[in-house]
Formats: sequence, structure tokens, C-alpha cells
Amino acid sequence: MKKLEGKVAVVTGGNSGIGFSVAKMFSDHGAKVVIFGRDAESLKDADIALAGESMFIKGDVCSQDDLETLFRKTRNHFGTIDIVV
Repeated sequence: MKKLEGKVAVVTGGNSGIGFSVAKMFSDHGAKVVIFGRDAESLKDADIALAGESMFIKGDVCSQDDLETLFRKTRNHFGTIDIVV
């Protein structure tokens, strides 16, 4: 069993750079990963690159509405949120 199996991780800025590396690490350790960022194309590419169960949501962390959407969609899809980065 992997260390994070069954956990749900939300990674803001998970579509590139350090954020993507963090998302990949969570995925490699068994977590379900939601990546959140502003660029839909790079989010889609990052989602495809993750090996485990994942999804992406486009939005801006500076927008209260976008954050509410992020957490609502994540809970609707995975049922819970265990980790937020």
C-alpha cells in the first residue's frame, strides 16, 4: 500500500514547475490529485502526465468564487479533501 492511498490532494499551481512536482509526488504515492491553475491548456497537459487518478480545475486563487468552485467540485468528485497545497 502506498503512503497516501485513499487521500485527496488539491495542488494550486499544479500545472507547472514546483506545483507540478508536488502534484506528481502525491500521485506517485497513491493520492488522488486535483490540480488548480489559470491556464487550461497546461492544466490539461499536467493532468494527462499524472499517472494516478486526477482531475484539473481552471481558476485563480485570488478569486473567492473560483476557490469555492474548486472545493465544491473536488468534494463532489472525490467526496473529501485531505491535503491542500
